[in-house]
Amino acid sequence: MLPKLNRLPHSRRIAGGSSFPSPFFLVKYTSNGLGYPRFGIIISKKVDKRATIRNRIRRLLHQFIQEHMHEFSVNKDYLFIIHQPFPELSEDIKNSLVSLIKQSSL
Repeated sequence: MLPKLNRLPHSRRIAGGSSFPSPFFLVKYTSNGLGYPRFGIIISKKVDKRATIRNRIRRLLHQFIQEHMHEFSVNKDYLFIIHQPFPELSEDIKNSLVSLIKQSSL
């Protein structure tokens, strides 16, 4: 799990800003002016009805974010909206996430 400092509050809406589409997810990001990044993950029941699968996806993303935290831009809020289930982080998904990091830091 991410540290509380890096969690995006439920009340925070990301309107406008930029987005990064992928076949598996959509990421919206905008500046926050705080000096550290914050992350939120949305996985609806349309992805999978089972909470265990949705929680597994959430844990995989949290793990990837923690490993690459230093590469994300420090003044941004990121909201991951998952479209398709994925049992593990395949190379396609990792490549999409890495290209997101590069695009958002510009």
